Amino acid sequence: MNFKKNGMPFLYPHSLILFFGILRVVFSLPYRQLEGFGRGFLRLLSIPSPDYSTFSLRIPKLDLDTGYEPRGRGGDSGRQHGDKGDQKRGMDEEEEEGLYQDPCCS
Repeated sequence: MNFKKNGMPFLYPHSLILFFGILRVVFSLPYRQLEGFGRGFLRLLSIPSPDYSTFSLRIPKLDLDTGYEPRGRGGDSGRQHGDKGDQKRGMDEEEEEGLYQDPCCS
C-alpha cells in the first residue's frame, strides 16, 4: 500500500472508515479483528485496507449513534416476550379479597 511511498500516507475516505466503524459497533469487533476483516473484504475489491492505527485513531472520532442495542444472553429476552421486568407480579389486595368472597353470602 504505502511501500516505498514518499510523503503523506494513503488517505482513506470518511465513508470507508464510517462503514468499518458501524461494523465494529454492530458485531462488537476489536480493532485487530476489524483490520483482518477489512483486509479480506477489501482484497476482493482491490482496494488497500486501513491498518490498526488508522482504525483506532479515526473510529473513536466518529459519532456512531446507530440506535443498535446489542442483546446479550438473556438480557432483554424477557421484555421481548412480554415480561414486564421488575414490576410487582400477582394481584392487588382488592383483587385477592374479591376472589375469596362467597358470591351467595355478599
